[in-house]
Amino acid sequence: MSKDYDLAFPTVDIVLYDPRIRQILLGKKKHQDGWRMIGGFFDVRVDKSLEDAALRELREEAGRFTIEKLQYLFSSIVDDPRYKERKDKIVTSVFFAEFVAGIDIPGDDVDQVGWFREDDLPKIVDEHSYFLDKVFDHIFCNY
Repeated sequence: MSKDYDLAFPTVDIVLYDPRIRQILLGKKKHQDGWRMIGGFFDVRVDKSLEDAALRELREEAGRFTIEKLQYLFSSIVDDPRYKERKDKIVTSVFFAEFVAGIDIPGDDVDQVGWFREDDLPKIVDEHSYFLDKVFDHIFCNY
């Protein structure tokens, strides 16, 4: 079968927000300088939906949490450096949820997790800075 169009590889990202302390949870990978949203590729072997994938990535990379109000915010092509020279691209679906309880524990390919306020963010990886601007717009309009 010939490929007549470029492909998009689906990923998910999730921002966990604690409204009591007005902070979001971010992760940092070992090989990168900046912090990022928690996320990863959709896994057809275990994920039944994008929401399932977002919750799985949160659990695998950041810890065990009780959350509420999981919601889809937006989707976008990711300006991922690994795909700069390729025709095929990554497209992510960004989700948002409220933290209720739990403990953050880095896992999978994330070696650090941390809670941050908008006015005290660490360095963010380039491909996620635009997304976080949109997330903070959502927080500003809804909280």
